[in-house]
Amino acid sequence: MSKKFKLACCYKEDHGQPLYGVSFNNLVYGNEEGDNRDTYLFSVTGTNRVSVYKYTGGTSLELVQAYVDDSPDEVFYTSAWSYDEVHDFSILAVAGDFGLIRLVRVDTFKNYKTLIGHGNAVNELKFSMKDKSLLCSASKDYSVRLWNIDTGVCIAVLCGDKGHRDEVLSVDFSLDFAKILSCGMDQAIKVWNLEDDRIQQNIELSRTFDVGKENQSFPTVMISSPLHSTSSVHENYVDCVRWYGDLVLSKSTESKLMCWMFGGHPRLDIPEQRRKYLGDPVTILSELPLPLCEIWYVRFAIDPAQRYLACGNQNGKISVWDLDKIVKTQEPMQTLGHPRSVTTIRQTCFSWDSQCLVGVCDDGSVCVFVNSSKK
Repeated sequence: MSKKFKLACCYKEDHGQPLYGVSFNNLVYGNEEGDNRDTYLFSVTGTNRVSVYKYTGGTSLELVQAYVDDSPDEVFYTSAWSYDEVHDFSILAVAGDFGLIRLVRVDTFKNYKTLIGHGNAVNELKFSMKDKSLLCSASKDYSVRLWNIDTGVCIAVLCGDKGHRDEVLSVDFSLDFAKILSCGMDQAIKVWNLEDDRIQQNIELSRTFDVGKENQSFPTVMISSPLHSTSSVHENYVDCVRWYGDLVLSKSTESKLMCWMFGGHPRLDIPEQRRKYLGDPVTILSELPLPLCEIWYVRFAIDPAQRYLACGNQNGKISVWDLDKIVKTQEPMQTLGHPRSVTTIRQTCFSWDSQCLVGVCDDGSVCVFVNSSKK
């Protein structure tokens, strides 16, 4: 029987403004002093601050700390966690409207480094779980960038004549770190090959490159041709995309989620020129209904074990699916909510053990749900 989630607590930040992103620290459990696997740390982004909360069970949240940008005009959209194993501290990367990626030490909550390169807002950040120094960013400037946060250099820029033609809204690393998945306002979904020799050589070079000592800038490589590309899955902005093994889960503004894979027969019911525009053929495996979700920048979550899928909507509800069953049945196993939460849930996120699910809302609310079954 599928495990069920129940509401644990709901907290509203004092600014009452939209919260756009939530991210769990799934690298270090508990806190910086020790390993406590019954404690969950997560960050939420909105306005010009990122707040870190601790949840230890029960019906309350503890605000650990907050980083506030110097400019009141900044709006943070996204955050991602990493860990510096040499110096033993957690890192929180945060970015938003200004296009600057702030790297914040969680032990001091100071911005110790800023990654500069994007020409417009940054919509999503993702760290590689294989190499904690490698960060991927998706931007309104039509590009995806790969960074080494240790040395602060941009390894590669994924854009160009065959890249995205509007802002990039979401990115995801494959589990083997061989590919990056991206999507955007051009309704395109693309796969970029990280095993490209030029990228691999630059990754190695980035590990020892010293910006302060070198007499030249880092030789960032430009990649304009993705491994795969399609515009046939959705008919509007694609605002979230995730790997599900070798399959792809994606969402647009059509009140549904799609599970699909690259490959299959080309569509002979449309003209050849149109087929070329749509790109590589795909095979749709399942369409999951998501009522009242017709706006963009609403991002779903898959838990680390790839057992559950969760996505919010414009009515303050979260649909949860059992991923093992989505091909056979498209209906969610459960719909979650809070009586006073009726605004759009912008993003959901699962903890490392799938026991905790958090959703953040347009009214500044943070809702925590826990798995009601025993671990």
